[in-house]
Amino acid sequence: MTIPSIALTLLIILGATTVQAVDKAQQSKLDVLKTQISDLQKQLLHTGGERESLMNDLRDAELRAVAIRQRVHNLQTQIKTLESELKTLEARRAALQVLHDQQAQQIANEISSVYRLGRQEPIKLLLNMEDPGLVSRTVKYYRYFVAARSAKLTHYQHTLTQLNDVQISISSGQTQLEDDRQHLIVEQETLKTQQGERRKLLAKIDLQLKDDNTRLAQLKREQQQLEAVIKNLAQSLQQLDIPDNQPFAKQRGKLPWPLSGRVVHAFGARRAASLNWTGWLLHAAEGSPVSAIHHGRVVFSDYLRGQGLLLIIDHGEGYLSLYAHNQLLLKETGDWVKPGETIAKTGATGGLSRSALYFEIRLRGQPLDPKPWLKPRA
Repeated sequence: MTIPSIALTLLIILGATTVQAVDKAQQSKLDVLKTQISDLQKQLLHTGGERESLMNDLRDAELRAVAIRQRVHNLQTQIKTLESELKTLEARRAALQVLHDQQAQQIANEISSVYRLGRQEPIKLLLNMEDPGLVSRTVKYYRYFVAARSAKLTHYQHTLTQLNDVQISISSGQTQLEDDRQHLIVEQETLKTQQGERRKLLAKIDLQLKDDNTRLAQLKREQQQLEAVIKNLAQSLQQLDIPDNQPFAKQRGKLPWPLSGRVVHAFGARRAASLNWTGWLLHAAEGSPVSAIHHGRVVFSDYLRGQGLLLIIDHGEGYLSLYAHNQLLLKETGDWVKPGETIAKTGATGGLSRSALYFEIRLRGQPLDPKPWLKPRA
């Protein structure tokens, strides 16, 4: 090996080692972040637990529903995969059946030929020949003929085995598919029961928050909890590296919408007596896909009181995007996301009476109006 090639090899090895070290360091920082968020969650839960047991009950009820929805989602995915596999197997079975029929016809022709010639084919042929050279060639050809016939039988047997295996796989897949569909029905019924429990809790909470001052105090507490999480993230995210090949700051007016729903409450609109919206509340049918507005890394993927299932993405240089009130989170802390990638499904967790997405953009913890950042709608 030449000196330049040795140097190149060493550089490649060094580069790979450096990448591994960076990835390990990043993962270590993420683990610390997860621990900090978990501790903060416990602290927030403990602070409000004594005063607002109903809110905690709502959280528990919603999380139980989330677990059921996750199982439903997994079952639906599994069913779609099984259905696709069964289609492939059915196509394979059809192709094998055609091959089987062709080979069976060939075998039938061979058997008919053997029957016509009689049982002692080579003897009859040899008795009718006097030229030794011709006899030798005939015996050789006959051997080839027998070998070809044997190969046909072997291929036919192999096709039969494959066909049998495919039919067994189809039968097994159909059984599994039916089982999954039955489990899905059971889980969906359980989810209905859980949703009924949630509605009762919401009604009780609404009674307690009938007074405007009480509701305002509740909203402020929930806002403070969100701010505490953002502040914690802002301190920790300084240690994380986000690729900036397309810096967020240069995407102003070009970012895709997180979903296609209409804006119910806009940034800066009055929310309560002395509280304004710091993001957008977007109307969306339950289960609608929520998309990331830009590439980045998920730094929060959990339940937060007042926000429900909340997902926060770090886009680098202090920019964050928040997606709240989801019914299902499809990304975990540490996952990388691309623009337009589905990251969650909309819901009403966090105490909403109807399905919606709460969306924010923040820069170094301060909320920004999303309107100038997202693409204008036609």
